[in-house]
Amino acid sequence: MKMYRGQKSFSMVVLLCLFFLSSCSPEKDPATLVLRNAKVFTVNKAMPLAEAVAVKGDSIVFVGSNTEAEKYIGEGTEVIDCNGKLVTPGWIEGHGHIHGMGASLISLNLMNAKNWEEIVQMVAGAVQKAKPGDWIIGRGWHQEKWDPAPQKNHLGYPYHEELDKVSPENPVMLSHASGHSSYVNAAALKLAGITEKTPAPSGGDIVKDPSGKLIGVLEERAQSLAYKPYTEWLNRRPLEELKAEWAQSIELAEQECLKNGITSFVDAGSDFQEAMWLKELADQNKLNIRHWVMIRSGIKGLRENEKIFDIRNAGNDHLTVKSIKVSLDG
Repeated sequence: MKMYRGQKSFSMVVLLCLFFLSSCSPEKDPATLVLRNAKVFTVNKAMPLAEAVAVKGDSIVFVGSNTEAEKYIGEGTEVIDCNGKLVTPGWIEGHGHIHGMGASLISLNLMNAKNWEEIVQMVAGAVQKAKPGDWIIGRGWHQEKWDPAPQKNHLGYPYHEELDKVSPENPVMLSHASGHSSYVNAAALKLAGITEKTPAPSGGDIVKDPSGKLIGVLEERAQSLAYKPYTEWLNRRPLEELKAEWAQSIELAEQECLKNGITSFVDAGSDFQEAMWLKELADQNKLNIRHWVMIRSGIKGLRENEKIFDIRNAGNDHLTVKSIKVSLDG
């Protein structure tokens, strides 16, 4: 019966486990935290609803009435009046991508952009903070949601010219909300070696208008053409710099999860480097939600890193790595 670090007074207070009574002595061992005047959904058929919860450290020690909870309040106990708000067990994200989520929070988050003009302005702002040659990365656009639709477009896609104006020296790559296509500007197209004569790779498309002009959209496997120079740029950056940026992104992702009541996260596809960095955070007690991780790697990578397997309940049960993700045709 444990609570997660970083959880306390959200509009919906979230507890992360099933609620059961404990045998501790409240008079001798007061609680760290007491939630009262709540509508506690216990997931316990014997007592489906309660009014109060007492927590000692990271363990739930009492669930019951407001009156009984008073016994657990001592001089140092934090008491939160929930004012009738719902208290529930934490949600489990059953299939997500914590690293991608973190990256989207540390780069340009385009999910709420109302139109293409707004996205271009966001890119312009990022360019002001970047060094020449740095890649500008974002994710979350969806052309069918833009209002108004761009005047000059092909299949709803605006041409990359507006991105070129605000980012002439910085390659830009903006992923669709689905992850199945990306916008790139002229600088990125040049680094990727993409011209109007470049054939589309198998399983992907370099979107062109009827005259053969590049729109700036790479669909499906065509995205790999831009990922190659982007990855080369990443590999030139100092590892410690990349690691610090990654750690910040994980912290932001965890905060976003907790704000939405998610206390456990199944990550469907980490690489070995990410898994080992997560292990370091776990060993330092710096993880705030529980991570259950699948490794996504080829046979060569699995053989080279077999000694890493498996990681079970590291960091006070905050990290487990014992699964492999495999994608099959269809």
